[in-house]
Amino acid sequence: MALSGTGLSGPALTVSPPQAMFPNTILGSSTSQTFNLVNTGDAPLQFQELFLVAGSPQVFPIVDGCSGRQLAPGAACQATVGFVPIALGVKDAALLVITNQGPVHVIGLSGTGVSANPIPAGPSGPQGPVGPRGPAGPRGPSGSTPPAGQSELLSCATVTRTVPEDVRATRTTRVVSSQVCSAKAVSGSVRLRSSGLARGALTRGHTTYATGIVARGGPRMQLLLSASRKLHAGLYTLTLRWSTGRGSHQTITLR
Repeated sequence: MALSGTGLSGPALTVSPPQAMFPNTILGSSTSQTFNLVNTGDAPLQFQELFLVAGSPQVFPIVDGCSGRQLAPGAACQATVGFVPIALGVKDAALLVITNQGPVHVIGLSGTGVSANPIPAGPSGPQGPVGPRGPAGPRGPSGSTPPAGQSELLSCATVTRTVPEDVRATRTTRVVSSQVCSAKAVSGSVRLRSSGLARGALTRGHTTYATGIVARGGPRMQLLLSASRKLHAGLYTLTLRWSTGRGSHQTITLR
């Protein structure tokens, strides 16, 4: 008897647009962006949850039409994120999409709150005479130096371990990679020796523990985070947003 079958690649999530860079928005007004989430794979895509990190519901309200749904191949759902600035300046966040596809999908969000009535500049007065030139001050250190203050410095490295698993009643193993980090409190300024800088947020569940600057060079990574909450040993989520707009998401273990 002849047997035949068709192999499936599994579900695949495609998000359009991949991120939202909201235009300058006047305080008291709002704007929004609708994301189209499509199952471009060949198996059902199950949405578990969409949630925000490194932001606040007041600034980035979400109308979620995807959480808890299952999409057949080719089907789509929508999620709309608003931007309602309550203070002047830039506000960043990340919308995490958890599905049965595997890695968490990260949607970067960024917007700037501006004033409705900027104060016009007054007329220029007459230019006074040029004074004598003072002596040159000492030259500061090169590199990217975060502002002084109390921070948490995390040094992370990638470690791998082999774990057993059962696949169709067959005992096998797989290699799992993870980030293991150690932390210590620092004061003053710390210079990160890397040109690859990003903005980072360290979260656990829906709680943001720290935000700040991330530098990566080679297989190791250093995080200088302005500590907003005391860090303890355990699993955290690190969300990165690079200057190019690209974002990433990973789980780290803090010792």
